[in-house]
Formats: sequence, structure tokens, C-alpha cells
Amino acid sequence: MPHFVRVQPAGWVLNQVLTSAEANALDIDHFKSVNGDDGGAWVPGAKIELGGAGVELTAVVGAASNVQLASRDITRHQSMLGDSISANWTLRPYGVWRNTAVGGSLYLSLDRLLHGGQLTEVAVRYVPGGVHGGNITVPSFDLFRVDLDGAVVNLGTSTDPTGGVAPACDAARWLTLTGLAEVMDLTLYRYWLTIIGETGANFVANGEMTSSYTIVRCTSYSEY
Repeated sequence: MPHFVRVQPAGWVLNQVLTSAEANALDIDHFKSVNGDDGGAWVPGAKIELGGAGVELTAVVGAASNVQLASRDITRHQSMLGDSISANWTLRPYGVWRNTAVGGSLYLSLDRLLHGGQLTEVAVRYVPGGVHGGNITVPSFDLFRVDLDGAVVNLGTSTDPTGGVAPACDAARWLTLTGLAEVMDLTLYRYWLTIIGETGANFVANGEMTSSYTIVRCTSYSEY
């Protein structure tokens, strides 16, 4: 029910006596109401929905211009926008990157990140080019934070669930970097992945990096 139940639905008439039960009901409703002037904290027994003309916030607290939210993890797939200064990586249709020969790095930009959010996980999907016939040195990526002047900080290196052991390394899989706690200030930093393809005597050409995702722990919403 959107409102309190009216104590006197028909309204009071002139000289009608206010009973103690009605006064107590009004007092209880008053106690349950939100003190919009003095503020406070409340624990609703059910969710509050606001429709109609909506809500306008003219001032917020916490980080600059952030609305504070309950913590939750948000998974977003990346666009796979990137570049390589090596001819050993070629861009295929729909943002798929193919590793045609040993050597050279692929650089992927992370986008759709959340300002003020905590980056906790990054992953890249790898699809091998074929059957290896033996163990390999696994593909991997490093996560870098880049500041306004181009200075970089390495935030970690991915792991491969196969360890490069055949025949497990013949299967498509996620390369993951977990356990991160990077609180992102997108006014100062951007984030990139540097990807190195598989190597070793059993290298198979045409392995592909097909997709990527990030997990961000969000505790606020920013207009940035």
C-alpha cells in the first residue's frame, strides 16, 4: 500500500471528538514517517518505488557527485577495441583478434568501466588454433593502469586453468585475473591489457582472443 491507512476516511466533521484510538493511530503513522528535514536512516520492510514525476537529487554525499548504493558486482563484456604493433596479431570481423605467429603483443583497451567502482576481475576468452600435440607456454595478459602522462603500473598477470598441459590446452577457455581491489578514478587513469600469445615448440598458429569481460564492485553511481 503506497500510503498510511486514513485514520478517518470520511474526514472529521465540525465538533467531532478525536478518540484516543485515532490519536494513537496518528501518532504511530507520524512515528513511521520519514523526517525529510533532519534526515536519518530507515530500514523499510519492503522496497520503495517512486514513479510519477520521478526524483531529482540536488545534492549528494560521499565521493564527489556520487550517489551511494548497496554493494553489488556488475559484469560487463568488453568491446575488444585494441591495437598491435606486431604483424603477428590480426583483427578479424566482430572484434576477434588472431595470433598468426609467435611473438608480438596485443593491446586491448578496457571500456564501460564504472568511475569509483572497484575492479575485482578481468578475463579474456582464448580459442586455440588447433591440436598442439604437446605442452605449450600458455598465453597470458597483464593489466596496466595508465595515468594522464602515460606512466603505467602493472596490476597483475592472468592465469590459465590448463597450465599449458596437453590435451587440456587444446580447449577454449577463459584466461582470468582475479583478486583485484583497484578502485578506479577515471578522471586520472585508463586501463589496458597487454596480451602475449602462446609460445613453445608446440605452438599452433591462429589462436584467437574472442571476448573479454570485467567485474566491478559498485557501491556508488557517478555521472562521470
